Amino acid sequence: MPTIAQSLDEGFKKAFGIEEIHDFFRGGQKLVFIVSRNGKKQALKLFVNFGKRDLRELNIYEQFKSLDGIPKIISIENYQNDKVVFEEFIEGSSLHSIASTFAGNALKIAELLKKICITMQPIWADKKVHRDLKPNNIMIRPGGSPVIIDFGIALDMDGTTYTDTGFQPNSWDFCSPEQFLGQKDLVDYRSDFFSLGLIGFYLHHQRLPFASTQQDLNKIYRSKQLQYSPETDCKLIPFFQEILKFNPSERPRSVEKLIELLPT
Repeated sequence: MPTIAQSLDEGFKKAFGIEEIHDFFRGGQKLVFIVSRNGKKQALKLFVNFGKRDLRELNIYEQFKSLDGIPKIISIENYQNDKVVFEEFIEGSSLHSIASTFAGNALKIAELLKKICITMQPIWADKKVHRDLKPNNIMIRPGGSPVIIDFGIALDMDGTTYTDTGFQPNSWDFCSPEQFLGQKDLVDYRSDFFSLGLIGFYLHHQRLPFASTQQDLNKIYRSKQLQYSPETDCKLIPFFQEILKFNPSERPRSVEKLIELLPT
């Protein structure tokens, strides 16, 4: 990995007018820095070995830049052998960090899931699947609006696949059975629906529905018996019953139907 990707040397900072570096973390094959330019915070993404999957992520941001619920790209630059992307900095907190504030509050969770669905609806309609919906990839603005980030492993169902046969990228704890088991031909927008069901269950109960370890989840998904125990008074039970189905074909077939299942 080049030195520039590790430290943002003075030449790099001068070239892009970076005044201050506030934070840094790794995200897949890219490095993400929170920086200040012209007195404003921005997210700087430094792609190492920029490839077709990375280009797909940027194309999704560009295609759906009118949506309030995904980050806006400010500029795309090149520096030496690295691709540099400056993005809107999302003020707020990750859903993961504030998950406890949703505990037991079905209506608050339902409103959040509805907003996520409204953002994702045109993306799903364009036959693109996020494939990594999870609390860490959902930012919550101070006013409560969600922003969906990191389309790095998004699938374009009309495009070329960039993963090996039998391999399906995923975050094991919030992915659908078909993703977890590498059944690539079964992955579609309903795989994201399943992830939303897992997120909803996790927020309400502060635990995952099926298993707390990857090993145990592997046994459950391979058994095809998805048993879970929600709280008896949980208003999201009808939603869970329809969305947390092993077979994608048994899940709701439209965003409208999914939203109808959410309590109001």
